[in-house]
Amino acid sequence: MTTLRVVLGFVLAAFFILGSFMHSILGWRNISGRLLDAHAPQELIANLALAWHLGGAAMFTFGLISFFLYAKYLRDRTTSLRVAQLIAIFYIGFGIWAQVMSHNPFFLVMFTVPGVLLLFAASGSSPKTA
Repeated sequence: MTTLRVVLGFVLAAFFILGSFMHSILGWRNISGRLLDAHAPQELIANLALAWHLGGAAMFTFGLISFFLYAKYLRDRTTSLRVAQLIAIFYIGFGIWAQVMSHNPFFLVMFTVPGVLLLFAASGSSPKTA
């Protein structure tokens, strides 16, 4: 695997972690304000907050897993990156689905493109062990 792919893996891990904070803090501030302006019931807002922050926590977890996986790969080049590939496939699938449902290219930029880049970073050939 090239150094570019390893660096890209770390950059994407940082992107996922930073994105989780942006999602949970700035994103929720925006959507909760819109819900309040629309006079949505408090129970609905509270339940949406739980789901919204679960999404942010999942993004944070994916970032941490990716970071630790690439750190392990640096120490042992035989480390499998299949978990990163699974995260990438999830991000790609979610991004495509969300874009189709919303017709908003934001989801392509924030999910599909990072997913494709992570799949590229995690799909390099690893040396075989004896």
